[in-house]
Order: sequence, then C-alpha cells, then structure tokens
Amino acid sequence: MLSSPIRATIRAVLLVAAAGGLWWSFGSLRAERYAVPLQPLAERMLAGERFPPETIQRIVAAVQPVEQQQTCDRAHNFAAIIRFHVVLLAVSAGSRGGTDLAAAAAAADQDLRAALACSPSQAYAWLALALLESGLGKAPTVYLPDLAMSYRVGPHEGWISWRRSGFAFAHLASLDPETRGRVQQEFELMSRDAPERAASVFLAAGEDVRKRLLGLLSDAPLPQRTAIARLLLAKDVDISLPGVEIDDGK
Repeated sequence: MLSSPIRATIRAVLLVAAAGGLWWSFGSLRAERYAVPLQPLAERMLAGERFPPETIQRIVAAVQPVEQQQTCDRAHNFAAIIRFHVVLLAVSAGSRGGTDLAAAAAAADQDLRAALACSPSQAYAWLALALLESGLGKAPTVYLPDLAMSYRVGPHEGWISWRRSGFAFAHLASLDPETRGRVQQEFELMSRDAPERAASVFLAAGEDVRKRLLGLLSDAPLPQRTAIARLLLAKDVDISLPGVEIDDGK
C-alpha cells in the first residue's frame, strides 16, 4: 500500500499534468481561432485574387493579432503568406494602392522568418522569402540559398513549381549543382504533367531562359511537346520542337 507522502506526490504530478493538458488545449483552441479566418484569405491570395485597398487594410488588421502571439502554429504560416501577397498586390497596384511598400515588405520579411523558424519545411515560405529579398534588391548570395532551400524541402511540390521555375531558371548558372538538377527536373515533370503551366513559364521567361527551356521541352513526350507548341503559338510565340508540326495553330 502506498504511503501518504507518495500518494500526495503522485496526486500533485497528475494535477500538474492535467493542468498542462488543459493549458495546451486552450492554447490550441486559441491558435485555431486565429487560423480559421486566415486560411481562406491565404488560399484566395495564392489563387491570384486581387483586393481593393480598403479590403487589404482589413486583411492586415486581421493578421496583426496573430503576429502578437508568441507561438508556433499554422495561423502564423497563413499570416506569412498573406503578408507576402500584400507586398505583391502593393507592387502591382503602385501608387494607386495606398500601401506603404517598405512597411509591408518589412512585415512580410518578419512573418516569413518567424514561420520558417517554427516550421522550416515550408517550401513556399522559402520561395516567398527569396522573391522578397530579390525584390528588395539584395544580392543573389542572400536570396539564392533560400531558393535552394525551397527545392530541398519541397522538390516535388506541383502547386509551387510553376511559381518558382522561371525565377530559378533566371539564376540557374549561379545555383549549386544539386539545386540546378532539381530545377531542371521540375520543369521536365511540369512539361509532362502540366503542359499549360510549362507554357506559362516559357512565356514569362526572358530570351536567355527560353533557350534553356527549349532544350528541356525537346525531351518531353510528343503529345505534350505538341500541346505546349500550340499553347505558345496561340500567344504568337512560334517555337520549333522535334517532331512537332503545326499549321496556323491548328
């Protein structure tokens, strides 16, 4: 039979454990309360939806309570995505948007780094950080390691691939051999599995990058090569690929 002091000790340990469990539950509920409204906003921004200036102000206001929480949870991941896309929207809108671009960029940088400190396996957050640093005029030696991390932690992220492929190819010569191989493999897979995405990457690329992409497109299966050539011709871009013959875009 347990002595009274031992029973008291066990009881104390159980009470502490129970209190800890309740505290964790309350913390999780609070974090979820912040995450629920931010997730659809982040998804809409990732889908390319644009928002008027007054809506952006409300979105930023919704993000701020999350930023004040010293926790690691998915709400912070959504906040980082939103902050980054606020910068993209501000750049697109220019002076018409009314957003303080420098302040928006600083907030996005802070949120992205906080999210990655909590969860460094987020390929999109690494890409967003690289794009942000590049847009701020930082040296490639600063942002290319972040781009490399995006490929390292998420080499087969289809929904990210078309967002980073053109940027990666523009810096291909400066990337380490391992990342360079991942960049090329990603575009090869995109050409095979998502010809329309491959065509959009090609259209957005400069002449030097297009030359590199043509070599990879030549190795794609013939049906995909043909589909990509048709998509490009519809945009008045005529390319020559092995085995592909198209007359007047038909």
